[in-house]
Amino acid sequence: MTAVLNRAAVPQGPATFHRVSGVLTAPSTAFTDRLSVLQEAVNAKSERPHQTAKRRVVEATGVTVLIMLALSRWLTRVASRLAQHEVQREVATTLQRSLLPTALPSHPGARCGARYLPTSAGVEVGGDWYDVFVLPGGDLGLAMGDVAGHDVQAAGVMGNLRSMLRAYALEGHQPGEVLTRINRFADLPHPNVMATCVYAVYAADPRTLTWASAGHLPPLLTAPDGAVQYLEADSPQPPIGALQECEYVDMNRLLPPGARLLLFTDGLIERRGADLDDGMDALAAAARVAPAGTEALCDHVLDACLPDGTAADDVALLVMETLGPSRQSAPGLLAEPAGQAPAVCSTPRR
Repeated sequence: MTAVLNRAAVPQGPATFHRVSGVLTAPSTAFTDRLSVLQEAVNAKSERPHQTAKRRVVEATGVTVLIMLALSRWLTRVASRLAQHEVQREVATTLQRSLLPTALPSHPGARCGARYLPTSAGVEVGGDWYDVFVLPGGDLGLAMGDVAGHDVQAAGVMGNLRSMLRAYALEGHQPGEVLTRINRFADLPHPNVMATCVYAVYAADPRTLTWASAGHLPPLLTAPDGAVQYLEADSPQPPIGALQECEYVDMNRLLPPGARLLLFTDGLIERRGADLDDGMDALAAAARVAPAGTEALCDHVLDACLPDGTAADDVALLVMETLGPSRQSAPGLLAEPAGQAPAVCSTPRR
């Protein structure tokens, strides 16, 4: 008898099970995959604003970091430059002060006073200078100059011009010839640099003043009777370095006993937005009523022209007072004690 096999009762092998299982589960797998794709799409749409905001935050943070790095670098460079400028100022100021007279010479026919005030504007330092010295013949040499610029180079040029002026003066040249020689040779070590200068020689006998100016402000002369006058040049003379071939001319003036001569730089009278003539008038008015004595005159002029004690530019002031045969006979002036020490260039006021 042939046995009839019941397939439902026959155990199924692995291959058969997987084949049947695949058939049964295929529709649900496809459906599940489709749902997964749809879910991912939904999730992508729902997360897009969040991702955009996050990206914007990241970008803004990156820009902020870059700005902070650039600002930090800029501040570092500024600090470095300020430190460099401060070092430059210290060097220039030290050089400048080392070249100014520490003591003014005594002279039997005149007495002098001087002041120097550095600029109060930032870290700048100018090329203002003055000098007083006794010439071999006994005359008194007085110089005042101003080099264009506010740095170490200006101070260096100032030192060279001062040395050149002294050298030519001690050789016996007259003021006009001294400035002519300086102008002729000063452009060799310092091209494209200009400077103003006035050089005067005072001969006590017979109280004659000889001076020449290279584009500098005119000296101010005050007489014992209170009259004041600027010693203008007959014709304008250019600064040193402006024209290579230039002949500077001498001017002469006989001074009375008790006359006072003021040499100065533009920092004393020049103000931003103000007319230069107003500053010159103010200086003349102050000098007219100044008290006796060169030191008192210097202080009075500075107080009148710089009431707050600060200056936008360097200030140099040199004062000379002529003496007569008898110091007590000088009208309007008080005799100073005999044997007084030579005037010393004072430190900056206030």
